[in-house]
Amino acid sequence: MKAVIATGCGSLEIQEVAIPKIQKQWILAKVYAFSLGSIERAIQRCKILVPYGRIIGSEGVIKVFEVGIEVEHDIRGRLCIINPLCKEKLIGIDIDGVAAEYVAVPKQCLEVLPKEYETTEYLEKLSILKTVTLGSFVAKESQGQSLLIVGSGFSAYTAAYLAREKSTDIAYVSTAPQSRMRELGIRCTSRDLKHENFDIIYISTFDRELIYRALRVIKNDGKLILHPAVPYSTEFKIPLRDLKIIIAKYGNVSEGLNVLDKIYSKLKRDIHLSSSFEEALYSRALVSIMILKPRDCRKS
Repeated sequence: MKAVIATGCGSLEIQEVAIPKIQKQWILAKVYAFSLGSIERAIQRCKILVPYGRIIGSEGVIKVFEVGIEVEHDIRGRLCIINPLCKEKLIGIDIDGVAAEYVAVPKQCLEVLPKEYETTEYLEKLSILKTVTLGSFVAKESQGQSLLIVGSGFSAYTAAYLAREKSTDIAYVSTAPQSRMRELGIRCTSRDLKHENFDIIYISTFDRELIYRALRVIKNDGKLILHPAVPYSTEFKIPLRDLKIIIAKYGNVSEGLNVLDKIYSKLKRDIHLSSSFEEALYSRALVSIMILKPRDCRKS
C-alpha cells in the first residue's frame, strides 16, 4: 500500500509498505480520507520527533473491513472517524497513522458514524472535525475568563470564534497571518504581552519563542491548555511554575459538525483538496485533505 512515512528528522516520504497486520482488539480499515495539518507539518519541520518508518496522519475517515480477536463483527463495513488521542497514544506519532491506503488501529480509537453521515459530502468536514472540537473544549474552559490563544490552526480559530461571547477578554499571538482572527474582532498582536496577565492560555503552536512569551503572561493561578501534540514537541518543556496544565480533549462527531456548520466556509480558504499523496504532502496550505474513497461510500 502507499503511505506517508517518516524517514528521519524532518524528512517525510511516500513509499510502498506492507498492509498492516491486525492485532488483538484492533481493526483493519480502508482509508477514505485523511488530512495533514499542524501535527504533520511539525513533524515535517523536525519539531516533533517520530520513529523511523512511522506512518503519519492523526485525522481521517475509514471503513472497517476486517476485525481482530475480541472485536465485535458488527463494526465490519461501518464508516468510522478516528479519535487522534486514544489509550494515551497519539495516532501518527505513537502508533502508525492514517496517511495511507489502509490503517490498523485499536477499535477503541474509533467513533462509528451514523448511517446518515455515510455520504461523500461529509468527508471533507470529517477529516478536520476532531481538530475543530479542540477549540470547542478551549472555549468551554475559558467561559467568564480572559484567554490568550497562542499559535495558528483550526483549533485556535475555533476557540476564538466560540469564546468571543463567553470570555471576558481574548487576545491572539502568532507569527502566522492574522486576518481571520481580526475578522472575528479578536485583539491580535505579535508584540510582547509582558504587561498583561491571562487566566487561561491555549497553546497550539510548536514555536519555542511564542511558547515562552506566553508563559510569562499567565496568572499565578492560571490554567495552561495544551494542544495534545504540544507535549511531544522538541520546543516545549513543562514550566517550573505551579500551573494547572490541561491537555485539550477531542469532542464527538455531533459537536464537531455543529461547529463546522458555522465556520467551515471560513476554514475552507486554508484547505487544499489533494488528488494524490504527493500533492497532499507537499501542499503549502495550512491543511491538505486527501480523498481516497470510492464514489459512493455506502456502496463500497
